[in-house]
Amino acid sequence: MAKQWVCITHIGEGNTKEDTLLVRMPHPRTGFPARYMIQDGIIMEIQKIDPIDKRSWFIGNSVQEDGSLYFMTPIDPLFIAIPMLDHVRKKTSESSGVFLTLDQLFDNVDNPSVARLASLQGFDASLAHVCDIKVTQNMRAYRLNDDKAIAWLKLKVSRLSARFGSHTILRQLIQHIDAETLKEAQRSGMRYAYVHNFADVKNLEQKYNQELQNYHQSSPADYARSSAGGMAAEPAAKKSKVLTTGQRALAKASTKGMKSLTSFFVKKT
Repeated sequence: MAKQWVCITHIGEGNTKEDTLLVRMPHPRTGFPARYMIQDGIIMEIQKIDPIDKRSWFIGNSVQEDGSLYFMTPIDPLFIAIPMLDHVRKKTSESSGVFLTLDQLFDNVDNPSVARLASLQGFDASLAHVCDIKVTQNMRAYRLNDDKAIAWLKLKVSRLSARFGSHTILRQLIQHIDAETLKEAQRSGMRYAYVHNFADVKNLEQKYNQELQNYHQSSPADYARSSAGGMAAEPAAKKSKVLTTGQRALAKASTKGMKSLTSFFVKKT
């Protein structure tokens, strides 16, 4: 049986016209090979999530041994291209580098898959966001422009920071964003949101620890009553009994010299 993946992927508009293509390209942060998927002119980053314990998937009438889950999310191809563009321009202290055609930019003998970037939908037009372009005799040549690239990256960060409030995990990234990119007002707002969320987590953790302690120190019945109504309820005070007229008269009667009831049951010697 062929190996299968269980994936959550992006579904574009309309019907899929192209087959899925899996490629390896350098990761923009590390430079190490990473897996991507190309479909309908869109490139998607593949992220694998491994379960803590061993798990499997039931697929139809078969069992898939690998219980991992894969996420395919669209990524702007410029993120992948910028490190390559920086490398091929051959910038020096005396020169801003050379202009190259689209085919020359991604002509990589060691990794032919990078050439597929040039065929992505709208990729050649998007290069104008980060490159200087020179047109000669119906030929377009590109060279990475540092100022354009930084401005484009700042715009991406600005758009991302606007959504920090709705994505908890993004708040943790605040410490990695420099002051020039992120205005102090934005930083303060995100810091407040992060600290507020952190306080909620700490309160939840304390409540959980208290519940765990109560469970181990209490009997099951006491713990059930505590969980249902907060603290265990105090026993209800006994209601005073209303006496009849005869009972009140009997209570006032003198019992001096009278034998106790138990004396009648003592064994005679």
